[in-house]
Amino acid sequence: MNGRNSQINQNGRWRGRGWWVALGSLALLALALLGGADAWAAPVADRMNQTVPGRTPTPQPTDVPTVTPTSPPAPTDAPPPTNPPDPTATPAGGSSGGGSAATATPLPTNTPTAVTTPTATGTATAVPGFGLVLQMAISPTLTLQGSEVALRFVITNPGTVAAVNVQLRDELPKSLILVGSSVNGGKATVEKSGTGATILLLSWPSLAAGAKIEATVRVKIAANTPNGAVIDNLAVAWADNAAIYTAGISLGMPPALLPTFD
Repeated sequence: MNGRNSQINQNGRWRGRGWWVALGSLALLALALLGGADAWAAPVADRMNQTVPGRTPTPQPTDVPTVTPTSPPAPTDAPPPTNPPDPTATPAGGSSGGGSAATATPLPTNTPTAVTTPTATGTATAVPGFGLVLQMAISPTLTLQGSEVALRFVITNPGTVAAVNVQLRDELPKSLILVGSSVNGGKATVEKSGTGATILLLSWPSLAAGAKIEATVRVKIAANTPNGAVIDNLAVAWADNAAIYTAGISLGMPPALLPTFD
């Protein structure tokens, strides 16, 4: 009995629940019809994991304002450049206009000024245009110690002008001892050097172009000059306007060893 009653109660309970389910379905159907097609289109959202989309409002179109282009202001024409007056131009209207025509004034022309470069003026240095010629000779050419010999000097002017203040200088070696001198048209002066040597100076006021002058000096060979020695003597001649000329001689003593003939 109890089992049967329990089955009856369960059947009755299920039957009551079936009515409630049917009524709920009808209510949902009514709501769906009242909500329109959109209610049916919207999915049933899971309250836990989904978001129920709502109706998206349709934006209304906004009127775009119309911009009217503005034209830029027209450029102002600049006045044309004024050209300088042409001196050869003829004024408008010619000479038949009745009035006096304006005369064009020519533009001034700049004339460059020449710059003068100063020229440096130097002091001219006198350069001898010629040189005197000096010749020396000894007589006799063969001599011995203690003998006297003559030194002959000849000065020639090969230039085209006169030589002024002609000078001759001869520093005698120690083996030649001065005896005397003869200067044609000039004078002789004797000096001593720092080493004790005799210096003979001969001078003439001038020597004409192409002319020559002579002088003779007598000297003695020192007795202590050794055999085989060679005595060299040099002299120089010049003038204020002539270059120096040098000349010399060599005088040999007897040989140190005389040859023997068997």
